[in-house]
Amino acid sequence: MDDLWVLAQHHFSLGSYASAAFFCDKLVSLCGKAPEEMFDYVYFLAQCYYRLKEYPRVAHVLEKQGLTNYGLKGQVLAAQAMLAAKNYHKCFRILQEQVLAQETDVHLLALKHVCFAQAYEARESKQTASEHYVQALQTDPTNIEAFQALVKGQLLSAEAELKLISSLTIPDSHVWLHQYYLSCIKTPSSPTPALSALEDKQNSDILCVKAEQLFASQKVDQAYELASRVIRTDPYHLQAVPLHAACMVALREVGELYNLSHNLVKDYAESAVSWYAAGAYYYSIKKYDMARKFFMKAQKLDKSYLPAWIAYGHTFAAQDLSDQAMSAYRIVARLFPGCHLANLYMGMEYLRTKNLKTALLSFELAKSVTPNDPVVWNEIGVVHYKKQE
Repeated sequence: MDDLWVLAQHHFSLGSYASAAFFCDKLVSLCGKAPEEMFDYVYFLAQCYYRLKEYPRVAHVLEKQGLTNYGLKGQVLAAQAMLAAKNYHKCFRILQEQVLAQETDVHLLALKHVCFAQAYEARESKQTASEHYVQALQTDPTNIEAFQALVKGQLLSAEAELKLISSLTIPDSHVWLHQYYLSCIKTPSSPTPALSALEDKQNSDILCVKAEQLFASQKVDQAYELASRVIRTDPYHLQAVPLHAACMVALREVGELYNLSHNLVKDYAESAVSWYAAGAYYYSIKKYDMARKFFMKAQKLDKSYLPAWIAYGHTFAAQDLSDQAMSAYRIVARLFPGCHLANLYMGMEYLRTKNLKTALLSFELAKSVTPNDPVVWNEIGVVHYKKQE
């Protein structure tokens, strides 16, 4: 049996998951029947199936051996498999089972909250999803997945983000992580020595954060320079793509945008980011119908991909199709409660159609979510100017 275990682990380490699953399956048949005797082998077999994208089989093998309620490790893996299979009903059922073994691993406890959150988010229960993401990050402050879902997914207001990050207990050995979180939120902090050191080493994630801050401050040229540096270093750094594309649209770098989108669609056809980049290219050359087509494809691949929803609304606004644009922005406001851009762009549409009172209300709503966006203040000023105030 030891030889089978070594063989299965060796194949797994080489990425030969089918071979690893084959030998591990024989190991499971030969070992004892008690969960504590079988756990490592069955869990390993389930991991093989997960890597092979046989998601229903993952949950089946874990449930068959009674491991979804024996320990949190098996329960979380089964839930992740059901999330990947988009079987949210079964995902909830698995997560709600009582686990027999006491669990003290904060990483696993946080991961369970992330699974809950992702299932609720898939059902558009944003408030409940955000509560679970918050719980995950408070349980394990190193859970980047929960942090990105809250911040990149625009689920919290600027005030709520700052309050959450300030409440996290992060060890002194990871003080840089706390500063990284603070630099990513809607009210970013100034760079610290720890982050500056990573920036000096040209760390792509840190450069992306700085580029986003520059873009938010309307320093598009500088943001473009940093984003381009990231893309040159790592052409497939998907986090940098939306920002880089937005900069290229603003600066009319049409040829470069075409090359970027073409390469992404070729290499990452199942990624929403790729189709967003393609839509951005068609938006930049004013082929708005084509742009909409690609933004819609991005939305279908990832319903929570904010840039595609915003850009989809922009295609209508660019054609003076105010009703359709407003409809798209309202969807953004519903799906992304912490995104001030929805109210900002709705206000711009109201302003364009000379509905000054409603425009001002929209801008004030945007300001209440993100009080430090200069564009919001500028638009409020425009309304008062139009009202001769």
